[in-house]
Amino acid sequence: MGGTTLWTSHAAPRRSTTNYEDRFVNLTQALKISATHSYDRLSPLGVKQPIFASLNDFKIALEDAVPEGYRVKVSRGVGALPIGLWVAILNEEVTVTPTEGLYIVYLFDEGRQHVSLSLNQGVTKAGDRAKLLPISANQMLRNEASELRTLLPAQSTAGLSATVSLGAGNMLRAYEAGNVFAKTWTLTGLPEEAEFSATLDLFIDLYDAAVAAKENALTHTPGRFATPARGEREPARRPVFAPKSSEDYVVAAKSYVEPQRRQRKHEQLVKDFGEFAQARGLVPATNHHPIDLLLLNGTAEFIVEVKILNDRHPAGGVRESIGQLFEYRKFLRSQAPDTPLVAVYDWYPNEAFTDLLEMLGIAVCWRTPSGFAGTDRAADLGIVDRLVTPRQDRLETVTALEIAT
Repeated sequence: MGGTTLWTSHAAPRRSTTNYEDRFVNLTQALKISATHSYDRLSPLGVKQPIFASLNDFKIALEDAVPEGYRVKVSRGVGALPIGLWVAILNEEVTVTPTEGLYIVYLFDEGRQHVSLSLNQGVTKAGDRAKLLPISANQMLRNEASELRTLLPAQSTAGLSATVSLGAGNMLRAYEAGNVFAKTWTLTGLPEEAEFSATLDLFIDLYDAAVAAKENALTHTPGRFATPARGEREPARRPVFAPKSSEDYVVAAKSYVEPQRRQRKHEQLVKDFGEFAQARGLVPATNHHPIDLLLLNGTAEFIVEVKILNDRHPAGGVRESIGQLFEYRKFLRSQAPDTPLVAVYDWYPNEAFTDLLEMLGIAVCWRTPSGFAGTDRAADLGIVDRLVTPRQDRLETVTALEIAT
């Protein structure tokens, strides 16, 4: 990845293009209406009780509000209706069920006086895992939540609570234990639409950040968490090429005292290279975090690391890309140890570095005035054309860089 970013805002576009004030009005309306209905988990009406119609309205409004690739589920229980109602929001690239992996969820307390928007964990899978360890499922969930909080930037979670209170019942207590961060309101005192929508956006971004942080931690320190960030029954990923905006954005990481505004030169380079590869018949995919880009060529895939090099000290970026590429292949493609590796730079570093990368089995590509060029290994993969006069091409690249700077 480009840098150590743990937090970005609105990485994926929302489905709806309407104004927030119009788009989110149905959310709070549905919640307020749900508060007027009674709920009896033993009622012979079951899911035909009016409360479920209100929750379904809420679900429909959420489906219009969340990013593409997210699904919304309403609690209906397994065999019997649940003590506590919930409406979960699942990133399909992370999990397709609230029983495993990370997800966000609106949790209603037992008396339905309050609703909490929570970043939570799959409690069922955690229970299965805890059976193999000398620890209770709820304690393991609390430990996992506590450790994950240390990886998320404090300035981005200000005003959120590490605890929720839902009532009696084993599942309610499990949801309490699984909570990472939450925001709670009374159902009769919901905020204005703009604030409610902003909180949902905040939690969607927090969700993305939590998955990235947990996977990064497990990559660098295997065993740091007892459970993975993603569900094991994750569906086969369809390749999605959706590079982030090239506009400036605010980044907040643990090492920063204040949020900093950065330019997305890295994201622009990912976008440009992905489109270049796409024009050559390859399929680019940006939905395999933390890998910058995967290139698919039939059944083959290439791991791509994109780097913006420092003009004066390119060695640091080259070293980082080497380490990350081998790390990703080792931990994320352990079943395919021969997966080709590709380093992409915004300019040609020098022959010594490209020779080093080629010696390590890494194909190298770099931006040129006319698109992208690359080493023989990159040409063998079909990413670029083989250079007939490589020296001249590299000189043109360096000249363009000097003009630009």
